[in-house]
Amino acid sequence: MSREERNLPLPPWEGRTFAAGWGTCEALPVTLVEAGGVVEVRGDTAVDAGRWRGPVLGLRPRTGMSPQDVALFRPT
Repeated sequence: MSREERNLPLPPWEGRTFAAGWGTCEALPVTLVEAGGVVEVRGDTAVDAGRWRGPVLGLRPRTGMSPQDVALFRPT
């Protein structure tokens, strides 16, 4: 069942583009997927225009959690 069929809100990054790196105009292709699991990540807390300025590293899968256990991402 799709996001629309379940009446779920669009993710905050819907329609956004992501640059390949700082100072480049090259845009990365984006494929939105439905969350099926939870992964713990580590990243610098510096944010620019609603996105992390540095790389975000995946640390480990959180097999005891489901996406419903995690608060929705809200850019500041």
